[in-house]
Amino acid sequence: MSYLQLSIDSLSFTITKAHIKESLESLWRIECEGYIESLEEHPFTLDFFNSSRKDQENTFNSFPHKESTLNFHPNALINKQATFKISNPYPQSHSTSHTLDFINNALPSTLESLKDTIKSAKNKNKDTHHNQTSKDSKNSQESLDSLGRIKEYQGILCFVEYLGLNTQSSANVFHRGNLTPSLNHKHFFKLTLCSSLYRMSLNKANRIYTNKSVIEAIHSTLNFYTHDLIKPLDFSGIALHYPKLELISQYEESDLDFITRLAHNNGIYFCDVRGSICFYDSAQRHSSREITFNPNVNNTLNEPCISSVSKLQSLRAHTFSQSSQNALNPFSLESLSLKSDSLLQEGEQNNFTHSLHINEHHYSNESSFTQSSDLKTPITLKEKRLRVIEQSLNAQSNIYDLTLNESITLNFSSSLKENKESLRDFIIIGMEQELINESLLENNFNSNDNAIKKENAKHLKESVTSLMNTEQINKGNESFNPLTQNTSNALESLSSPSSLGKSHSYSNTLTLLPITFSYTPSLKSKPKAPSSTLGVVIGESEDIDGERNTIHTDNFGRVKVRINCFASQEVIDNARVKEQNNAQGKNIENNHSQGTLQNINGNTNTHTQTTNDTLSNTTQTEENIHSQENHTTNNDVENNHSQMKAYSYHYSPYLRVSSPIASISSGLYHTPRVGDEVIVSFFDEDIDKPYISASLYNQSNPALPPLPLNAHQTSLSARTLNNTKETEDTNSSIVESGLNEITLSNIKEKEQIYLQAQRDYEELIKHNFTQKIQNNKDSIVEGAYNERIKKIHTQTIDLAKIVSIGGEYNTNVALSKDTIVGLSHTLNVGASNKLRVSKDSSEYVGEDKSVEIQANLNTSIKQDENRNVGGNKREVVEGDSDISINQKLNIQTQGEIAIHSNENIHLSSPQSLSLESETAAIMVADNVTMIADSNYTLNANTEAITQVGETTITATSDSVIIKAGGVEVVIDSKGLIVKGGEIKAE
Repeated sequence: MSYLQLSIDSLSFTITKAHIKESLESLWRIECEGYIESLEEHPFTLDFFNSSRKDQENTFNSFPHKESTLNFHPNALINKQATFKISNPYPQSHSTSHTLDFINNALPSTLESLKDTIKSAKNKNKDTHHNQTSKDSKNSQESLDSLGRIKEYQGILCFVEYLGLNTQSSANVFHRGNLTPSLNHKHFFKLTLCSSLYRMSLNKANRIYTNKSVIEAIHSTLNFYTHDLIKPLDFSGIALHYPKLELISQYEESDLDFITRLAHNNGIYFCDVRGSICFYDSAQRHSSREITFNPNVNNTLNEPCISSVSKLQSLRAHTFSQSSQNALNPFSLESLSLKSDSLLQEGEQNNFTHSLHINEHHYSNESSFTQSSDLKTPITLKEKRLRVIEQSLNAQSNIYDLTLNESITLNFSSSLKENKESLRDFIIIGMEQELINESLLENNFNSNDNAIKKENAKHLKESVTSLMNTEQINKGNESFNPLTQNTSNALESLSSPSSLGKSHSYSNTLTLLPITFSYTPSLKSKPKAPSSTLGVVIGESEDIDGERNTIHTDNFGRVKVRINCFASQEVIDNARVKEQNNAQGKNIENNHSQGTLQNINGNTNTHTQTTNDTLSNTTQTEENIHSQENHTTNNDVENNHSQMKAYSYHYSPYLRVSSPIASISSGLYHTPRVGDEVIVSFFDEDIDKPYISASLYNQSNPALPPLPLNAHQTSLSARTLNNTKETEDTNSSIVESGLNEITLSNIKEKEQIYLQAQRDYEELIKHNFTQKIQNNKDSIVEGAYNERIKKIHTQTIDLAKIVSIGGEYNTNVALSKDTIVGLSHTLNVGASNKLRVSKDSSEYVGEDKSVEIQANLNTSIKQDENRNVGGNKREVVEGDSDISINQKLNIQTQGEIAIHSNENIHLSSPQSLSLESETAAIMVADNVTMIADSNYTLNANTEAITQVGETTITATSDSVIIKAGGVEVVIDSKGLIVKGGEIKAE
């Protein structure tokens, strides 16, 4: 029997060759060749397709139905859970428990032990010695189990190649009497077994995690494979604290590459060993296993040991530096440099004088205002990784049961005495094993590998056959059953040619790291981000339509975006979780005896239709799967039930918005609104540094000018924001139609710049404002028009100015007001006209002034009135003219005063009436009547003449002369004298 076995359900493959490669850097992988014995002549004669159709009934149940239990068709084997077992290639004897047993040492004692066991079991009676027989059988089993431990690898088949049927296989079958049925056909395969984590590499996923730590993001991803990883997860090796990050992106990379990148770039490594998948971020201290260093190539004592140690070294950068721009302070560059010359030995440092020039520099900028990068972390990891490379060793060993991440103590002492100075502690960080079962190569499909002669197995075959025939083991005796399954397997192993005449070939190459250094994996590069991708701006909730045309931003003007390239992953993951939950429920109802090994959706042809159906159903309810406030999965390490929730990855954290001009000195600011389609770009092609670089119009978000009618326009416009509070109150979506707009129209002879302010319009000009209009200007103010000029207002109108005021016109001049009219000035007042002058009022008219009053003229002068008329004054009163003077009336003229009346002239005074003239006073009238109620006095200083026709009465100071009818009467001091007439007395 081979010491290499591969078991898949009820199928057991005999392995002839195997190559195993495993390290803390990558997943373990086993490439092997072997065969399976079958009565079937060809695997393609099996009814594989019928059985696979039945397997589809339970997508996640990888265990075949009873009808396909013996199905070894390659399509039935792929992605199956398998166990690869390695037993001791060189079984140990009882006497040499600490040495490798190369044929001669192990065979005699083992055979004698078996003979004694069989004889002892035969002599026991079933009824009376049942307990003793069971004890002897148990001792026999323990004796055979002590031949060596079995090393197991549990994983999945990721590659199956059917090599063909060996036509001579029936002759190569080792017939063992009636103990084993005779199989006529051997089918040869080339198989690759790998860790179940390999299933995580069979997809390309796009996810966004916000406000998550690295460990939470890793655990969230692993939750999708709860039923696929076969082994439990162990995070007990995580000792450090990992802060929450604003953004962790997975883009076009498999889940395995994603968690590997996150882990390795943060100093975390993981491995699939000892029945679990373990994560570590610091050195682990385990009980160490002491191993002897024996450089003797012959290894005379067949001792398990490390036979050689080698070391490779190459010239590489020993100095690391990094610079970074802080988003909060972009004026200064932060930098950090570390020298790793301490890694070099003293002698090497003397020869390595230019280490500072061998420098690896890295630059990174921060796209976020709220998260600063830790410059020490990446450089420290690079330094630790360099220490791993510098200090690691390669070793050759013949010990098959060493495991990855195991601590060993290497004893370099050649004496048997314990010498602590010769002990060195290491941890195994890598292992590569070559295993060949040379005794079975004669059954290999390739006849060139048959290097072992058949006669070398003859001795063992005859010995075992003779032993069985001589002892005549009674199969029907149920009390005689000392051979358990392990004993039978050991007997078959001893009966095989390899245990007697043929040696197995086993060797491994170990990569060791001194235990004083903590293992640090190599740093992984991020996937290259797309130059740009599309997204839609989102608001406080995930209801984009309900919050359309609103703004949701933070203190830095950043907005959140639904990045489209991450959206479809939610459908896939939610469909996967749904199927996992359904399968889990079915498995609870069914029998759990066989376990539930979960298959990966979409990665095998067997489950394609089931996955497509699920994705189709999930797409219809895509709007209902976004349930988390921060738009990311809410998984954490302590809670595995979060996989029951809907996953939402495509909602970003707050992203910065690019602008053509962005400066505190100059800028063009714009905040994208909810529902806007935007272009998302990435700084330094880093998938974790997105920003909004531009916006796009689309059918549901068209340009504001109607197209194509207004395609000639260039417009800067902004619609009035919707009121989300009003929408919540009314339970309906209210779309605002208001618009602020600046539009440039570019049609020939119709060029136009149009400005619209939906409500208020404000201008602030801190110095001069010059405006030149080469044609007309029309201004319409539908409300009030207020204008304030703190200094001079000069207005020059070359032609006419027409001011039409429908209501009142009030002019308030604090100081002087001068109005200059080059020609005529016409003031048309439709109703009353009032002129109020607080102090003096002057009016200058260069030529004539005409005042036409259609009604009355009322003039009220509180004090004196002075009028100076340089020429003549003429007043025409078509009616009466009344002058009422409370005191005197003085009329003074340098010339004559003429008072003409077509009717009577009345001079009336309640007191005296005086007419005074320095030269002469003439009264001309047809009749002159003077009536004095009392006295009438006529006083003349020289002469007084009264004349009627030819009759006169002349009175002087000393005489009175009366002339009438030719008679003259003189009365003076001399008496009465009558001239020319006679005196009569009657």
